[in-house]
Amino acid sequence: MKFTWKGKWKEGEITVEAQTAKELADALGELETMAKLKGASSEGESLPEIPAVLGCTDAVRVLMETDWGKQPRTMNEIKKALETNGLYFSKEALAATLVTIARRGALRRIKEEGKWKYFAK
Repeated sequence: MKFTWKGKWKEGEITVEAQTAKELADALGELETMAKLKGASSEGESLPEIPAVLGCTDAVRVLMETDWGKQPRTMNEIKKALETNGLYFSKEALAATLVTIARRGALRRIKEEGKWKYFAK
């Protein structure tokens, strides 16, 4: 008997096949471990997992509402966290979204070390 699992992975879909349920469980465990290692930032800090959302604005809001978003973050850090969750937006779209959300008062925006940083209020 062959065991098969299909699911979302990075930007697409993945199919895992195994001869036994244990082999399938082991393979899925390895994928989960790889995803967690990929989600770690360069400082060793783990990036938050967020659910699939409709667009850039919703993605940023959900991300910044996590504990991770309460610390000042650069646009590049935010972009990396979104990409880790399989959400890809251009730098231009992300920059415009961050400025708009900050102007509306949902995020704070400060300049540190010559870079704009954003964090939840």
